[in-house]
Amino acid sequence: MKKPFAKCALALFILGFACGIAPQALAETMLKKSIMVDQEFVTFGDLFEADSFVGKEEIQHIRIARAPAPGKVSQLSPSRVRAAAAKRGLNWRNVERVQRITVKRASDLIPPEEIKAAIASAIEERGATGKIQVQLPSRNLKLYVAKGSAPELTVRLDEYDPTRKFFRGELSATDTMGDEITLPVSGRAIQVLSVPVLANAMRPGDVISESDLNWVDYPADRVTGNMVTDATQLIGMSPKRSIRAAFPVRVGDVRPPVVAPKGSAVTVLFDSPGIRLSITGRAMEDGAQGQLIRIQNLRSNRIVEAEVIAPGKVRVVGASFRPI
Repeated sequence: MKKPFAKCALALFILGFACGIAPQALAETMLKKSIMVDQEFVTFGDLFEADSFVGKEEIQHIRIARAPAPGKVSQLSPSRVRAAAAKRGLNWRNVERVQRITVKRASDLIPPEEIKAAIASAIEERGATGKIQVQLPSRNLKLYVAKGSAPELTVRLDEYDPTRKFFRGELSATDTMGDEITLPVSGRAIQVLSVPVLANAMRPGDVISESDLNWVDYPADRVTGNMVTDATQLIGMSPKRSIRAAFPVRVGDVRPPVVAPKGSAVTVLFDSPGIRLSITGRAMEDGAQGQLIRIQNLRSNRIVEAEVIAPGKVRVVGASFRPI
């Protein structure tokens, strides 16, 4: 069992020698084919495993090339790396015949909402009133910055036309080290108003509560006088007809909840000095709290007007107790 192993080892030694590769090179740690760096420069320590620097630890921090910009990818030539390594006494012969080394830069992507907020602030500084909604034309508009750099965003507007709702300028991201990345930006800037809408579709008979409402931004020039803009105009009200979710509500779409439905039996109270009566009647129309509706006296079939004072209960006051 020992002879075949010895022959194999001898064959590898001879093969390595014939190819000009010393036994030391065969055993050395290989180059990383793809790396991620978080600094502005690529160093030997980024490219090689730690075992490559035994006795030569100081070489790890020597720069070889500039790293790509945040969010970008670049390639390094193995021959360039080999030449730089040789100058520093680091023996690497590219045994695996690596064709290229991929270098990526660790980075953070600035959220689109932060970009839009910075643009909106710049437009407001131009004198725009109300809330500004920024629309960027491309979803591929991305701003990458160095990992963990927490940059400050600033916007320089070269053009802003409120009539055309258009803006154009430059976005800058400056980190704590003073490094700056710029990006051209353009798009639409629309003045909006926040209006209450239903979170879910509702039907007649439903009563709207605060939890049933969401808020959406709506173009200010499309908000008309009959559109509900105040939540108090909806809370406690009931739809006259089915209302879809997420759409602005018109004032005429809602009314106080019906507590005396048309055709239902109601208790009719008559209250006058010296007289207090209670009879049963029928509502001739839908009635909400505080509303005057027509009631039919089930005994006489006469029609009177009465105020709805509670669910299923109406009241006739004084001289208003008369046939109509």
